[in-house]
Amino acid sequence: MNKDSFTKENIDDLFKELGKEFRKLNGNKMPAEIVVVGGAAIVAKYGFRDTTTDIDALLYSSSAMKEAINKVGDKYNFSNGWINQDFKKTSSYSDQILLYSKPYRTFSNVLTVRMLPDEYLVAMKLASFRAYKHDRSDIIGIINESHVSEEKIRTAVNNLYGKWGNLCNANEADLFLKDVYKSENLKELLDSVTENEQDNFKILKKVDSEYDNVLNKNNVDDVIKAAQKAQLIERLKDCEISCRENSKKTGSFSKSVSGDYLNVADCICDILKEKDSLNLDDCISKLSKFDNSISKNIIERITSKNIEKTNDIEL
Repeated sequence: MNKDSFTKENIDDLFKELGKEFRKLNGNKMPAEIVVVGGAAIVAKYGFRDTTTDIDALLYSSSAMKEAINKVGDKYNFSNGWINQDFKKTSSYSDQILLYSKPYRTFSNVLTVRMLPDEYLVAMKLASFRAYKHDRSDIIGIINESHVSEEKIRTAVNNLYGKWGNLCNANEADLFLKDVYKSENLKELLDSVTENEQDNFKILKKVDSEYDNVLNKNNVDDVIKAAQKAQLIERLKDCEISCRENSKKTGSFSKSVSGDYLNVADCICDILKEKDSLNLDDCISKLSKFDNSISKNIIERITSKNIEKTNDIEL
C-alpha cells in the first residue's frame, strides 16, 4: 500500500487490522464505534472517486483506540493522524452526525464502523463547499450514483445544521444544488467540476509557494477568483492578437460588428462580476464565433468592468 493512500480495496483491510489491535489492547468487553465521514466514506461507498489521503472520523472509544491507530499507522508507515477528528474544527461538523449515521461493518466483534446515508454525506459537502477540494465533485458523484432526491438532501441539511441558511455558503450552495438537478449529463458535469477543482488547487499551491503566509480560510475564494480573472484576461488577449492578425490578412473588419463585440464583452463582464466559477472555454468559444478583430477597448472594459457601450472600435 502506498503511504497515505486509502482506496476501496484497502480501507476495509485497515479497519480489520485496527479492530484486531484494539481487541488486543482493550479486550472485548468495551466495544468501540467509529463514524467515518468525508473522502474515506465516499471512497468506500461509491465508485467515482479512487482515493483519499486521510480518514476523517468521530471516535467513540476508550483511549486504547488511539494507541491501536498508531500501531496500524506505524506498520504501514502512514503519517500521524491517518485517522483523525480534525474535521470537528470545520464548518462541515455537526453534533448530530452520530444520530444519523448507520452501521457499515463490524470488525473483530469489537469495532463497529458507521457511515452516513447518501443525503447526509452530500449535506456535509454542501456545508464545507470548498472550490479547491473534492466537495463539489463529491456532491455530483454521490447524486449520480445514488439517485438521492434533492428533497432528502435539503432535509438532511436541516437535520445536521438547523436550517439551510446556517451553511457558510448558503446561497452559492443552493444554486449549485439546483444546477446539479437540472443537469442532463451528470457524468459530464462531474468531469468538468473535478477539472475545475484541480485547477483551483494548483492556483492555491502556486500562490502558497510564491507568497508566504498569504492564504487563509477567509481569502481562499477571493484568491481563486482573482487568479481565474487574470487567466481569463490573458486568454482573451491571446484571442485578440489572433483575431487581429487574421483581420489584417483578410481585411474583413468592419465597425458594423461592434455591437456584437460589445455584447460578448458584456457577457464576460457579467461572468466576472457574478459567478465564482468562470467558464473560460464558453467565453472563448463565444468570442471565436467572430471572424474579425477583438478590439483593445474590450479588454480595457473587461479589466475595468466599464460596461458603458461604445461603437469606437479601432484596429
